[in-house]
Amino acid sequence: MDNSDSLDFSSLKAMQEEERLAHVLDSMMKNKSVIGLMGDSGWILMTSNGETYLPIWPNETLAMAWGEVESPNAKPKEIEKDEWLEAWLPGMAKNGTLVLVCPLLDEQDHTLLPAEQLILFNQESS
Repeated sequence: MDNSDSLDFSSLKAMQEEERLAHVLDSMMKNKSVIGLMGDSGWILMTSNGETYLPIWPNETLAMAWGEVESPNAKPKEIEKDEWLEAWLPGMAKNGTLVLVCPLLDEQDHTLLPAEQLILFNQESS
């Protein structure tokens, strides 16, 4: 059974940060995709302290719940695993865009990772 459908904000909040990160990344790889949010002007990117990052989730339900609060006009959009690994992550590494892994509502501790770290994670888990 694929665990990504059972992932919700309350179960993820109950996990320690490292456990949550491992669970989310594992779910994304099993699903063979990640979910981002597409707004009227393109992909939803966020900036803070001079850094740009792309929020991603393992399923549409989590992306929609976060998007309803943070970016109400955005819609979840799937990025296939191969495209994510071969185009997105190298491009993000090149331009310094970070990945915000599964941000949660009302959660201050978000996991921001450089794209290079996710490239290495995939190489190690393959």
